[in-house]
Amino acid sequence: MKVNRSYDGAREDLIDLGLRYVHPQRVLDLGCYRGATGRALKLRLPEVRVVGVELDPQAAQAAQAVLDTVFEGHLDEVLESEPFAGQERFDLVLCGDILEHLPDPERSLRRVVERHLAPGGRVVISVPNIQYYETFLLLARGRWPRRERGIFDRTHLRFFTRRELLSMLEACGLKVDELEREFRLVEGLHPLNRLTRLVRPLLGLAAGLFTFQLRVVAHVR
Repeated sequence: MKVNRSYDGAREDLIDLGLRYVHPQRVLDLGCYRGATGRALKLRLPEVRVVGVELDPQAAQAAQAVLDTVFEGHLDEVLESEPFAGQERFDLVLCGDILEHLPDPERSLRRVVERHLAPGGRVVISVPNIQYYETFLLLARGRWPRRERGIFDRTHLRFFTRRELLSMLEACGLKVDELEREFRLVEGLHPLNRLTRLVRPLLGLAAGLFTFQLRVVAHVR
């Protein structure tokens, strides 16, 4: 199996964000890949039960070794399946860079919230920010790249700005607890990105142009 390293690491940032608001017993990880995030969560909370959904068959098989249950298949099809319908509701739902890969993310998220989120539960979401300054530089040159990872991942079907993300959450009946921005001066792991801590207070209205990713935690209104 060729491992996509951009999806293989544990999303400690999403775990941290979720655990600020809920101490979960049951967690649903949508797009769990090989299960690294669920495994990291279990190291923190050994009693937690983690259920994953993953499209890639080989990744799903790998996740089976570290998560409690893994459903293989397209998210929308899994959500409609009888086995998944029998699952108990979840205290925490993780949507780490998955919604932008769906044809109708609002419809999928609403279904998860209405049918599978427990009372008092939280949804944690991360999406790339298409308002990032590189988008405008590329469009000015008449280009729209199709890359293997990042904002211009070739498999992205939908694109989000902060306003579009908040609008979708509201349409799904969710209220935001907290929104985080990940600032980058350069896409990827580049030494220049260390400078974002220094320039962040100076960004002001230009914050959206240097926001590479948006992260949010929300609950049902």
